[in-house]
Amino acid sequence: MTPQTRSRRVRSAPPRLVTFALVIWCGFSGSLHASQRVSFRTDDGVILAATWYEPAGRTGPAVILVHMLHRTRRDFDGLASRLASEGIGALALDLRGHGESGGMVGADFTPMAADVRAARHFLATRGDVSGRIGVLGA
Repeated sequence: MTPQTRSRRVRSAPPRLVTFALVIWCGFSGSLHASQRVSFRTDDGVILAATWYEPAGRTGPAVILVHMLHRTRRDFDGLASRLASEGIGALALDLRGHGESGGMVGADFTPMAADVRAARHFLATRGDVSGRIGVLGA
């Protein structure tokens, strides 16, 4: 069997089999804990999009997950689900000008500090957050 033949066989895998494999993989890598899309406004008026991963124990500490520049909150889906399963609420947010959030990113990244402050304020108003809030960034 030549490399070209082997390559053609891999590419011609039945679409239903590939789809089934992806569904199984996604099912096992997904979260059993509730998550919901939320949004909130910064002090300077920017609307931010985020995903709240509810902690397993209903009331507990929380962590704000801050993505890298030119990335999105989706980078933290796996970690956020794991934290929630361990009883730690997780708020993965899209910084301004990223993902589904409004605003723009300029040469000055200082306004992004307002994004983290707004996320902290959002968590402080939730009844399922015990008051202990951390920040994790990449």
